[in-house]
Amino acid sequence: MIETGVGAQACHQSLSWIESHLQFDLIIASGFAGALTPDLKVGDVVIPEAILTEDNYIDTHWPEQRQGKLLTMDRMIASKSEKRHLYEMHHASAVDMESATIAKFCREHKIRFGCVRAISDDAETELSPTILKLLSGAKPSLCRILSVALLRPWLWPELGRLAKSTRIAADQLKTKLLELCDCS
Repeated sequence: MIETGVGAQACHQSLSWIESHLQFDLIIASGFAGALTPDLKVGDVVIPEAILTEDNYIDTHWPEQRQGKLLTMDRMIASKSEKRHLYEMHHASAVDMESATIAKFCREHKIRFGCVRAISDDAETELSPTILKLLSGAKPSLCRILSVALLRPWLWPELGRLAKSTRIAADQLKTKLLELCDCS
């Protein structure tokens, strides 16, 4: 298991290390995604049959029970209206920031690729500009988030909701990965 961090740049760094140190038959991208459709709720697990970018389409090959599409963007999607717009344009059920980078790497190196994402925010969830700025970047800093929140107490309910949603998504992701890998 290798943690890549958030976004394409962090993935590229991790994949470069993988390429020079390890060989794989299968790489599974796992983590969190945001819902683009109202039928996905926090904690739902998405195993897409295809990964999309705004100009590319990549099939996945693992596991058998894939369905739907996952859109990879270069930034976090914070508003309900943008989520709705992306769904209408791409017909993807969820959005993340890393899967297409990993899928392209796998395709170029002839490695089987799979993707498992847990929904950490639903299609109706909006992120405030302050929270969006704090979470942007390859490795968001908990110290920085807390120091900003101490000066802006109105952020605490949003941070609490995000923490709870992330915990739910992480638990469901763990359960699904153990089930898929038959490691339970």
